[in-house]
Amino acid sequence: MELFTFLGPSLKRLVIDMPLRSHYPEEDIIDKLRPLLRKGFEQLIHLEEFCSVRDELYLAYWDPTFSQQAHDDEVNDFVFEKWTKLRRLALYNQMLDDNFRTALSHMANLETVVLSRPDYDSDLRLDDLILQFEVHVKVIVIDATDDAAQARMRKMLTDTDPSRTRSDAWELEILICEDKNPISAVQEWSLQSVLEGTLWALHV
Repeated sequence: MELFTFLGPSLKRLVIDMPLRSHYPEEDIIDKLRPLLRKGFEQLIHLEEFCSVRDELYLAYWDPTFSQQAHDDEVNDFVFEKWTKLRRLALYNQMLDDNFRTALSHMANLETVVLSRPDYDSDLRLDDLILQFEVHVKVIVIDATDDAAQARMRKMLTDTDPSRTRSDAWELEILICEDKNPISAVQEWSLQSVLEGTLWALHV
């Protein structure tokens, strides 16, 4: 916690490789680790670039004003909304839904969002879902394939309404070996890319 307090006034770029979903709110009755983490991240108000390699920025906690027996009592809003200077955001396995889309739309300085292996409603095509994100940002979705012909960056298109095709929505398939786990492969690739400074500069 002291580290967050010390870095908060000056930190502009942050990459984390933390398994934030390895410890859930219902397991946090005694240690109260999650509220401490959340409070720490909330202090990073000068961040301009943020990348979470291993998970979404999952900082859910139990609200003490409710019963702690029901999963619905979990509060999991978007801490990154508090980082009003944020320009670049990269998250692993983020759920793509209306709440996330609304959060992005509130961030006036956001330029680029990189989503590695995101979750979404299986009834929707990923392309069509991303094209619903009517916000001012470039969106890049990262996944893995063992098919060399598919390992490329392509513009996202929509079958339902071609006129809504966006020039700033992309999907990148990275090439991996057939026996490689796509989860760890994408996580490792993302970490290397952001440390090298190439993650934000992806282009065809």
